[in-house]
Amino acid sequence: MPLECLEKDPDGTLVPLYDNSKNYRLGRRLPIAKATAAVITDQQERVRERFPNTPAGKLKLLASPVANPGGTKPSGSIGDAHRARVDALPDIMMPVVVEVEGQLVTKMLPFDKSKIFPYAYQHSFAQRHADANIAPDVLMDLDLLRSRERLMSAFEADDWARSEAMTSDGLSEEERAQVEKAVAVVRRGRVVMLGTPRVGQPLPDVRPWRLP
Repeated sequence: MPLECLEKDPDGTLVPLYDNSKNYRLGRRLPIAKATAAVITDQQERVRERFPNTPAGKLKLLASPVANPGGTKPSGSIGDAHRARVDALPDIMMPVVVEVEGQLVTKMLPFDKSKIFPYAYQHSFAQRHADANIAPDVLMDLDLLRSRERLMSAFEADDWARSEAMTSDGLSEEERAQVEKAVAVVRRGRVVMLGTPRVGQPLPDVRPWRLP
């Protein structure tokens, strides 16, 4: 992502813009919590201090630490650094129901840290919005799920769980506001895109007989 990836919505809240290159959906807006926006702005300050002579428009939010004197080269992957950070965390204890001598009891057991990886955050974010009864088409516009078929299957399989969650969803006031923000962002985007066809970028022709 570029360094200057945040924009202000009409109500003054910060929203990051990102390119979903895989699906050719550029300039996507993703509602985030204020705490997340603060983390991004702190990173922006660190990058500016590290590369004071490079124009902000050329800097990357996550600049590569290798062979990158001007800060214009993005980090190739955060996987290794993320794994090291997660493995260094103390055990995350979770309540698990197990059977002991024929009786069901609840025990606090450590969560499997191998299940904590960058892509899993998208699923967690999507599930939180689904639990809050956000409409399927809104989730798709937010790029939280890849296909309507998969989305509807998940909703059909999880109707009871979501209805139960809504009675005691555990969302904070800020999280609820974030969900409402997501809906508002998508609706504004629909107005802007009204009547504008989405044309995907042409795929490169990589057939062997077409290569020079």
